Amino acid sequence: GITGALLLLVLPSGVFAAVVPVLIGIALVLVVVGPRLSALVARRRGGEQPRIGPLLMVCVCGTGLAGIGALAGRAVSTLSGGERQRLALAGVLALEPRVLVLDEPLSQLDGGGAISLMQTIGEIAAAGATVVIAEHRLEHVLSRANRVLYIDRGRIGAKASSPPSVAPYPVERSPIATSDTGRWSLRAVTAGVGGTAVVADVDLAGGGDVVVLMGPNGSGKTTLLRTLAGLLPPLSGTVGRPPGRVAYLPQNPTSLLHRATVRSEIEWTLHLSPGRENGDVDAALRAFGLQNVADRYPRDLSTGERQRAALAAVLVGRPALALLDEPTRGMDEAARQALVNTIHQVRAGGGSVVMATHDHELAAAVTDRIVQVKDGVVRDAPVPEHALA
Repeated sequence: GITGALLLLVLPSGVFAAVVPVLIGIALVLVVVGPRLSALVARRRGGEQPRIGPLLMVCVCGTGLAGIGALAGRAVSTLSGGERQRLALAGVLALEPRVLVLDEPLSQLDGGGAISLMQTIGEIAAAGATVVIAEHRLEHVLSRANRVLYIDRGRIGAKASSPPSVAPYPVERSPIATSDTGRWSLRAVTAGVGGTAVVADVDLAGGGDVVVLMGPNGSGKTTLLRTLAGLLPPLSGTVGRPPGRVAYLPQNPTSLLHRATVRSEIEWTLHLSPGRENGDVDAALRAFGLQNVADRYPRDLSTGERQRAALAAVLVGRPALALLDEPTRGMDEAARQALVNTIHQVRAGGGSVVMATHDHELAAAVTDRIVQVKDGVVRDAPVPEHALA
């Protein structure tokens, strides 16, 4: 029995994946489905429908989760991945639970949101509740954890006396390729959804380098990536893409996975790729540690395993332009290092990478340029050592 404590679980991708989402799902059902059922019953009995909306917003805004109040009145379909993460977390926190179980709660939050959430969780634990977190972004969590457990291959080991270190990735960059293979550009681009501009007058270009987009949740990073990928037409301006394959990893990798096995996902990419002779299916499986799940249905995998499978599928064969939206979601350190190595390989081959992430260590390890996206404005930021301080 544990009460009034924050328990941190540090685990490789794929472990504990079947248990934690079920517990979180129960909490979300209580928040989302319960009020709707009450409203339905009230209507059928001829009574007045409960005023759930304002009451929930008072509860949600009272959680202290930074930025959640600004989402009031917006349709959920218009929220970014990080904003949806905040909304789901706020819904659970509004219940004032005695036991709180969170699976990768920081995975899509910006720095301010992560700090705010951990402050709120610390207050909940101090008030006597028990909090269990499974997380890979340790920099925000370790200082608040009362106990740290490391889970590997089904075994649980206490690590409170020697918690995992948060070390930067090794940085070994080759010179930027001078080839035009990966040239891309956004010229006077205004982009948004449904005719509403999210970012305006964007002038960016690159080729043979790694550009990292950073900024708060909802600032327009995903909108820029989708516009560059050709999935969103620009509201104005012109978009230039390199010849060859443009690879896009969305925030939800499941939307990409439709083949019968992980291996066939990678084979399908190579089948459609002009540079398929440069791809090796077994090498891609090894690079992302997917050998043991190569013949499994991708959608049956854990969140981290699905993320790795999607990355292997989009990055195999060295695309001319790789667009990665929060690529480290649910991934352990070994998988993140594999991603760093693969990004370097794409860049060394003359390809370009544009990536949106809140992972500062990853950005410092791979980026040639950082682009800040905030309040509809897109501009170059200082070099990583200063920008990530």
